[in-house]
Parts: sequence; structure tokens; C-alpha cells
Amino acid sequence: MMLMEMAVLQIEQPGGKTIVSCQPVRPLGAVVREPHLEPSSSTSPTASMSQDAITIRPLRPSTDIGAITEIYADAVMRTTATYEINAPNEAEMRQRLADSVQANGFPCFVAEETTCSPPILGYAYVTAYRPRPAYRYAVEHSVYVAPSARRRGVGRLLMTAIIQECEKMGFRQIIAVIGESGEGNLENNESVRFHQKLGFRISGTLQGSGFKFGRWLDTTLMQLSINGGSNAPVDPESVPEIKFQRGKLASAKEDDARSEITATSGINTAYTPASDSTANESCFRYRPLSHGHKFLIRERQSGKVITYMNSGGLGLQDMLNAKRADMEWLCVEKNGYFGLQNPKSGRYIGHNGNHSEALQASATVLNAWECITARDQPGGGYKLLMPHWLASLKTVVIAEDGKTLVRRDHGDTLWDFIMILDA
Repeated sequence: MMLMEMAVLQIEQPGGKTIVSCQPVRPLGAVVREPHLEPSSSTSPTASMSQDAITIRPLRPSTDIGAITEIYADAVMRTTATYEINAPNEAEMRQRLADSVQANGFPCFVAEETTCSPPILGYAYVTAYRPRPAYRYAVEHSVYVAPSARRRGVGRLLMTAIIQECEKMGFRQIIAVIGESGEGNLENNESVRFHQKLGFRISGTLQGSGFKFGRWLDTTLMQLSINGGSNAPVDPESVPEIKFQRGKLASAKEDDARSEITATSGINTAYTPASDSTANESCFRYRPLSHGHKFLIRERQSGKVITYMNSGGLGLQDMLNAKRADMEWLCVEKNGYFGLQNPKSGRYIGHNGNHSEALQASATVLNAWECITARDQPGGGYKLLMPHWLASLKTVVIAEDGKTLVRRDHGDTLWDFIMILDA
């Protein structure tokens, strides 16, 4: 699904305070909950500033990370908008968003006003509510607004974009996990009121589940049902269901491949090294991609293989002429995607996340821009797809020069994966 930059959403300015944070980007193993803003001098109203100049657009990690890191740091240090105690730096924020949002194709938006300095007013995103497959239709959202932009309806604009995108993707429940100080009733909680205006309902409260700023905090669960919620049947064309079914198919194919390898063990399965400049096809087998195995990636029409070039470049070469170490790719699974690493250099096939469509092999860490998925085709072969920003995928194809690998919206390039069967 291609996410386009969205024009200003013409929505009535919500009354009262509108600042809310639900779930922060969470590190592995952490459990964090989202309470309301702690009053401070930094939340003075700016209602005289208009919403008309605000644009809601997808996050651009290459340019936006600094601004959203500052916004989140204010929430950590001054508010109960997150139960996190120490604010992460830019590198940590980049890694968290790459792992929990971008790698999974979840939406992440920023509110931008180019006449402001800094121009980023806030950001919002969703993550999986829980990692187990049965929760695949539920997502948990977060929204943070810069102190200077509060009480302008920025949070409502961001949440409206998030809700609309979740509806398009086919999710059924958006979960808000809201923290508050435990003082007074829920009707007086700003975050609860904000969510109620968006259609969320209270599902329950976990009393005394957090402790920050020297006091106990209650945690309130709210949810918004979309696309019919639990009253509608499963949609086989929805994003969560398609990903689930593909995961099942990939697991079945991997099991079949392992069974076939076991059944044929001892028959031409030894990795018999040829000379450094030639390849011995007797040690190769056609297989679907699977974690922990090395592959040649061969383009069907030309028979050439993807080859690591010096200084992080990629090219296509005849497999009889390429050096074996340059054309081998180790398959590494992460968050339902694969990474392809050249063992010789330790670098992954990927792109730089900017406007350039060319692929390269420069990253030494498997992050969002190095994630790949393979889609088998009815007539044989696979298409290679790579995430592009949020929920969209681009196809890996051969450029017009016949040598360069690029990402395009559409393409007919087909690939075979040839597993190297080590002894």
C-alpha cells in the first residue's frame, strides 16, 4: 500500500486540552504504559496559531529523527506521558522505530509546519499490541506533541491520520494504554477525554501499575473498534491477515525444504570448493529462502547472480565468472522479513531510505532498509520486495543498464534462490 503525503486535515478544533501520549517506542523486553501530561509551564496554549498550515505526512527517518527525539525526551523528563525514566538518544530512537514500526509496515506520521522552527510539531505511530499471531488485528498507538504546539489540535490531526490508515490496512482494534496520577476520577483525565472524543471507550483500569515522580500511577485501557470490530468476519484481503497467511506459507515451505534436504543428504550435498573464480553447481539446490542458509540469487532470464562489489556496490555477474565469496548471501530472518548478508564483507543488501532507487550492500546491521521479502509466482520464480517507508513495498528489478539493481513500484524481474548445501 503506497502512503502518500496527506494534505491538511480539516477537522474542528477540539475543545479543552488535547495533549495525550499512549505508548512510547519500547525497547525489547520493556513494559511501558502511557499516562497523561504532567502540568508544566511548557504547555502554555498557542491557540492563536492556525491549523491551516499544518501538514500530516509520513515520517522521514533521515531528517525527522532529531526532532522527534527531542519531543519524546520532553515527555520522558517532564510528564507521565511515558513510564520511561531516561530519555533515549537519536540512535536509540532510530533503532526502535526501525524495529517496531518500519520493519512491520506500521504507519508513522509527523505533523509539520514549515513556518515554525523547528517545523516538526508532533508525531504518532502504531505498533503491534502483542507479538502473538492471535493479536494480529489489534494495534497500540502513541502520539506525542512538542510543548510549543500543544492545544492546537495537533494530536487530533495526527490521530485522525493514524485511524484512517489503520482502517485502510484492515485492523480491527486500536488500543490506547493511558497512565494517570490516580487523583480524581477518569472523567477528569485529559487523555481519557481526548480519546473519548475520537470514539474510544474505556475497557478497564490497572490500579497502581506505575510509579514515577514519587507517586503511584493508574493505567487505563481504552480501545477503538474499526472495520466492524469483532462483529465482522475476518477479511482475507486485510494487511494483518495477508501477512499471517504468508507467514504460515513460508513456514510450510521451510519445513518442506528441510525435509527434502534430509531426504537427499549424502547425494551431492557436500560443499566441494572449486577454484576461487569458479562455481561448482553440484553443491547447489533450488530452495525458498530460509534462515541460516547461504544462497545464490539468480535472475531467471539472464542466469546472472547478484554479486557483492568492492566498496559496498552490487552488480550482476555470470556465476561461472564471479568469485564464490562475492556471490554468496546468508539469509537472516528478522520480524517476519529476511536480510541477505554477504559473509565475506559482513554487509547486507539494502538501500539508503532516501529518494535514490539504487540498491547497495553497505550496512553492517540488519535494519528496516535491509529487509526483504520474497513472493513466489504462479509460473515459477520469485519477486523480491523491500519495504518503502511505512506500509508500501517496492519491487527489486534490474535497471535499464542491465547491471544495476533498483527498487521500482512495479516490475517483472524474477529470481531463483539456489541454496548452497554445506557438508
